[in-house]
Amino acid sequence: MNAIFGLLLATASTAFSFSLNCTITEFSQVAFVVNSCRDIVISDLVVPGGQILELDLLAGTRVTFEGTTKFEYYYWAGPLIRVRGENVYFRGAEGSVLDGQGALWWDGKGGAVPGKPYMIEIDVTGGLFEDIFLLNCPHHCVIISSTDLILDRWTVDVSQGNIKNLGHNTDGFDIIYGRNVTIKNSTVSNQDDCVAINRGEGMLITQMDCTGSHGLSISVGFSHRSFLHNRVVDVIIENSVLRDGDNGIHVKTHTDGYLGEIKNITYRNIHMTGIRNFGAEIQQNYPDGTIKPVGNIPITNLTFINITGTMTGKKSTPVLIVCAEDACRDWKWSNVSITHAAKPSKCSYIPEGFIC
Repeated sequence: MNAIFGLLLATASTAFSFSLNCTITEFSQVAFVVNSCRDIVISDLVVPGGQILELDLLAGTRVTFEGTTKFEYYYWAGPLIRVRGENVYFRGAEGSVLDGQGALWWDGKGGAVPGKPYMIEIDVTGGLFEDIFLLNCPHHCVIISSTDLILDRWTVDVSQGNIKNLGHNTDGFDIIYGRNVTIKNSTVSNQDDCVAINRGEGMLITQMDCTGSHGLSISVGFSHRSFLHNRVVDVIIENSVLRDGDNGIHVKTHTDGYLGEIKNITYRNIHMTGIRNFGAEIQQNYPDGTIKPVGNIPITNLTFINITGTMTGKKSTPVLIVCAEDACRDWKWSNVSITHAAKPSKCSYIPEGFIC
């Protein structure tokens, strides 16, 4: 009898798994599928304006985007997509696009005018996201607050924001917290930072192709009361190319932030062309840029290896270093050569191996 009951139970379970539809084609299906399935397909979905595509996933879930996922207009903060879960896997099928329809929001003023939603927030513990194509983010494209995360083969295309200079603050990847986070083999065309790291440890940014951006950046000091929230350590940014942007490398600390630290940072094998403002800018007087630097967030063990390229325009400066007294230490640079700038480099601290 027990054997027969077990057979019937197994048969019923198998029948249920075959009958369960885990493909989302209508927004009304999202909640049920997300709560029921571990192998989800999102196919040609239209997300209504003012709604989050909320993917609070079961552990181990696989998600595949097919066709075009489109987000309708609404004046709000977003995000358009929010992903949470443990050990999740995301992929974009060939030809798939996540279309933020950014031109509906762009006004040339960026974040100075509210109501432009972030595109996707990723808050996971363990995850692989690959072959994702983001098109026309209204505001920041990818916000990361995750542990043990890999993003591979992403395309972030906000190049249409260059038309009439309407796209602003369209950051590619913003790591607001990361631990063991890797971003690799990805392309960004936008109007703000290609990658910006605000907080965390143990990160690798490699094989990036950035066009039109404000650079490969570390920006620390957003918190007014937490040392840990103002800490970035053990980061490698390498083997990447920047084209036709304002900045190449940008490391900045906020003068109004609480205490913190930037430590053990390596930039290596970075090549840039057509950079308009700074090839490498390290400043402890952000965001004003004209005031006396503040040493609330020391920068130590900053290594540059093989940083090369060319600049363009009347404002171009190869290297600008603005450090507070005793707040920059133990920098080692080799083969830093950025040419064709209109202005000479200027340094309040001179790294070992570099002539300013």
